[in-house]
Amino acid sequence: MAKSMLPVVDIFAGPGGLSEGFSSASFDVRLSVEMDKYAHETLRFRSFCRKLINNRKRKSLTTFYSSLNDQHSPNFSNLKERHKVLWDEADGEALRATLGEVSPDFISDRIEKAIGEADSWVLLGGPPCQAYSLVGRSRMSGTGKKFENDHRHLLYREYLRIVAAHAPSIFVMENVKGLLSSDHKGSRIFERIKQDLRNPRRAIKVDPIRCRQGELEYELHSLWTPSNSDLFGEIPNRDFIVKAELQGVPQARHRLFIVGVRKDLGLTMQHLRQAPKKITVWDVLNDLPKIHSNLSKEKQLGWLNYIKEFPSTEAGKWTQLTYPKVYKEISKTLRKMNTHLSSGSVAVKKQDKAELPHLAKWFKSAQVPVALNHESRGHMPSDLHRYLYSSAFSEVRGVSPKLREFPPSLLPAHKNINKQTGEAIFEDRFRTQCKSKPSTTVTSHIHKDGHYFIHPEPSQCRSLTVREAARLQTFPDDYLFCGPRTEQFKQVGNAVPPYLAFQIANVIKDILS
Repeated sequence: MAKSMLPVVDIFAGPGGLSEGFSSASFDVRLSVEMDKYAHETLRFRSFCRKLINNRKRKSLTTFYSSLNDQHSPNFSNLKERHKVLWDEADGEALRATLGEVSPDFISDRIEKAIGEADSWVLLGGPPCQAYSLVGRSRMSGTGKKFENDHRHLLYREYLRIVAAHAPSIFVMENVKGLLSSDHKGSRIFERIKQDLRNPRRAIKVDPIRCRQGELEYELHSLWTPSNSDLFGEIPNRDFIVKAELQGVPQARHRLFIVGVRKDLGLTMQHLRQAPKKITVWDVLNDLPKIHSNLSKEKQLGWLNYIKEFPSTEAGKWTQLTYPKVYKEISKTLRKMNTHLSSGSVAVKKQDKAELPHLAKWFKSAQVPVALNHESRGHMPSDLHRYLYSSAFSEVRGVSPKLREFPPSLLPAHKNINKQTGEAIFEDRFRTQCKSKPSTTVTSHIHKDGHYFIHPEPSQCRSLTVREAARLQTFPDDYLFCGPRTEQFKQVGNAVPPYLAFQIANVIKDILS
């Protein structure tokens, strides 16, 4: 069985984190299906980039990236005109469709066309996870919605239908770990999903003409070497959780992965190998161009003047008395702050002498002379003081401050926060991503505000850019995210880290070989 260029189909693909990892491991991504407009644009352009490189036309890509310096948003017109055939191929590979709404026959036709006569192929993807996440369930209960009736519970059946109809050699299904505790109509949905995936054609009716064989059964495996099985030989559910920080990803991201291997193929399961060390936030952010935010709707000079007011404010006086070392760090930071930094742009020239100690080969490529999607948001004046305080606190103490450790005058006006004590439901409402640790989980919530993703360097005094969030997610630097910035953040937060997907892809290669 060939070790490389096996066909891959990726459904519920998002911006393509799984596809990117498998493509980097020499799999042939032939079809990606995604419903979101902007994630689809990202998928399509990334597919086009791969085709340009495979056709030895890197120069066009380098020229395009260099030209982004003068543009607010990418314009693909020249590339499309110069490489129409490749663009059309990419347009055919990246399909925008909402599974569950479009005709199953339409999707099946596209899959059959994509995999062709291949004997072995791999199916990737996971259904939208909001209905399974703990936060999502909490929000729905808070608004009076019936969690059990949320249609997203059963979107996995679209995945199941494709497995049943097209019998991939292996499938990789990803979701949030909240799936393990999710109930549907009185029963644990994860147990039902496992039962269905083992015998997909008993669980769902498919057109017999589509079926490549009669009986279809799968063995389900975890990517970790399983701990002791129970009396019935079942893998403990906790073993389906993969901790990304143990695989060299600079982020504490815990997600559920199920690997299904077709029984009739007689293949032997392989497993992930733990990385020798954890990669930290600063390991992957320190070389990016330094930028700062502006005040929302105000000029750059106002940004600096407002920040320098901190020592004379109530918050500054409180900090000097309560945390003198933090105050000293803030004072040192203010002395070296200046207005020479920009607020970034869609493409910012990289620093010539900066070095990246870990994952440099993964992130960087010769055809990208700029840092893409590296542009700061504008921040409210009050948030700038919070960010300055939080990042200085983290620099000194190695942890992000809880709300009870904030100056009372900086506590937000929120009904769940006691202004006197700082007690709150969300103690980490403002969180700096500490230099010396992997980051917390990058989620799609980052598109709403940057409070949970404050940059660790006090002198930059801002939340993370899309590129920095993408670094924590291990997207290569030449991965361009399309759409408005809020949509770019959503895409990054919803994705599977490509470097983790790359390691999973190598496990799948070992199984198939």
